[in-house]
Amino acid sequence: MANGERERSLQDADLAFFGKVAASISHELNNTASIIEQAAGLLEDLSADGGPPLERSRAREIAERIGKQARREGGIIKRLNSFAHSVDEPEREIELGEAAQAVAALALRMAQGRKVALEARPGAGRIVIRRSPFGVLQALYLSVEEAVAASPQGSTVTLSAEGAGAAAVVVEGGCGGQGPAPGDASFPSIEALMGRLGGRLSVSTRDGRLSMRLTFGS
Repeated sequence: MANGERERSLQDADLAFFGKVAASISHELNNTASIIEQAAGLLEDLSADGGPPLERSRAREIAERIGKQARREGGIIKRLNSFAHSVDEPEREIELGEAAQAVAALALRMAQGRKVALEARPGAGRIVIRRSPFGVLQALYLSVEEAVAASPQGSTVTLSAEGAGAAAVVVEGGCGGQGPAPGDASFPSIEALMGRLGGRLSVSTRDGRLSMRLTFGS
């Protein structure tokens, strides 16, 4: 593939990733808004003229439900805002443990749909690199997608930041699902992203686990 075609392909992948995450977050926001709307409607019905007296405990229960969803919605909006600002600068300092946690939050709905848990494990101390924030999030998210696809229901995919030697994040999942094996055609897009970031991807299977090591250097 010529350099121009490769770059256009990567740009298309960038847009597809941005759209995928935005769509997932909008679904989460819609869910919280629906729950708040239902609770508000119930409160309105219970407090209507001519209805039975509204018990204080019942009103408190509904208010707590609304408050819980409002706080959840605030967290989702904060996550969306942080993700949107990842394209503000072509490069900046990124702490890999924080990046792993951000991706675990962004990919949570996708993993829940497959009944797979996500766990982000920060490294020992701060592991800081200088790269494209959007590119790092994209490479980690796509790796998590592959690990989730390869994992059986009820299992856990982990993202572990490592600072010993070259800075890296290791994404691991079970091999009992229908996901790819090393050498599968699903990995070149991640490899291309890592190349653009000045890093590399290595894939292996061991003891029934698919392991993807994304090495960024320093």
